[in-house]
Amino acid sequence: MKTIIMNKSALGCSSWENAGTVEFIRLSRWISIKHNYSPCKRNALWDYVQDENGYKPYADQFNPENGLYLDYFTFDGKNYAIEQFLALGNPFFCPITYSYDTKDGKTCYLSGVDGDNYYNPLYIEFSPDCEMVRVYQAGKAENTYY
Repeated sequence: MKTIIMNKSALGCSSWENAGTVEFIRLSRWISIKHNYSPCKRNALWDYVQDENGYKPYADQFNPENGLYLDYFTFDGKNYAIEQFLALGNPFFCPITYSYDTKDGKTCYLSGVDGDNYYNPLYIEFSPDCEMVRVYQAGKAENTYY
């Protein structure tokens, strides 16, 4: 585990504003995203399954006849659907961003926060090709995404 100090930005009235720094703990190395093209209803992540048009099982338009897919990763013995992570930086749901600079000056951003865990959520960072994720948890200074 490695502690990373990240810059926090919040959406103000007209632009993104600096909101200080926040401590995050990197909990994993890069984890490959897996793809399940034939999930069944008994799958614990069934609510995140999508049909070819992006509809989920609870939608009236859901049609599994032309195939299904589920993108997920496994961390600490548990599967997490990519769809369960709310996009950070979304002005309607999560108007907060977290970023850090690497040693070579590249700025990296956290991509999403676990929408299923309100009290101690996990955060993810996508690799540049979006085929892997790293998992983070907020440090002492912040324990929720709001």
